[in-house]
Amino acid sequence: MRSLFHTTPSDASATKADRRSVDELSLRELMMEDLRAVFARDPSATSLRRVLLFSAGLRVVWSYRWQHWLWQHAHTYWARVSARRTRRRYASDIHPAAQIGRRFVVDHGVGVVIGETAVIGNDCLIYQGVTLGMTGKNFSREGKRHPTLGNDVLVGAGAVVLGNIIVGDNVNIGAGAVVVKSVPSGSTVVGIAAHVIGDRMACPADDSNWGRLLQLSPDLKRRLDEVDRAFGVVPPPRPAAAKRPSSSGLDTRAGQTKSQVRLPVLDSSDEWYCGL
Repeated sequence: MRSLFHTTPSDASATKADRRSVDELSLRELMMEDLRAVFARDPSATSLRRVLLFSAGLRVVWSYRWQHWLWQHAHTYWARVSARRTRRRYASDIHPAAQIGRRFVVDHGVGVVIGETAVIGNDCLIYQGVTLGMTGKNFSREGKRHPTLGNDVLVGAGAVVLGNIIVGDNVNIGAGAVVVKSVPSGSTVVGIAAHVIGDRMACPADDSNWGRLLQLSPDLKRRLDEVDRAFGVVPPPRPAAAKRPSSSGLDTRAGQTKSQVRLPVLDSSDEWYCGL
């Protein structure tokens, strides 16, 4: 049991370097990789044992692994029965015929829908409420109707990816985005309909120096402080020797500040802040 609940960075890197396909691994090996992947990518996971006992997303992925194994071995009826049970229990619907790569992580595991002909690469992370579905243009039972995701793709909560499109490797899809066109590798897409806003930014969970992404420029911090003071969130600065005013005085000054101070306008360089 020690090999199950204890892992080291060298073990993780060795697993990532393993180039075998899903078909070359046993069901048990795939499930163990999924377990360790959740522990590696979920900041709230403190041990593999707790992931095993309490992670709903891991249960959803493991249910799919078992159902896909049944589907591949011509037990399609029992695969559908098991999928129905998973749908009722976890409110997630992953078709047993979907092709999902190694180290697949579903965070929270609620409301995820993945269609029959969807293809997902290795090391992908999707959040709650994600749909990999088809458009209303193709109701044929033949051919591919659902999207293909490359390796190391992150799909934010509530995002919808529709149709027979290709999402390249190392792509971030923002929360709530609606993706209906193919996405190039190494990019970040957001919006309805989704559009590319730049190269992929490192996910905080994958970057030990992620704190630098949260730092504000001095000019933006100054203008945001002005907004806070204008709305009375932060008291206006005063000399250290000044006496502390009464509560009624604070109310009067706050009223004067709101009426007299002109609010600064955030320019286009501040769009990332407005989207938080």
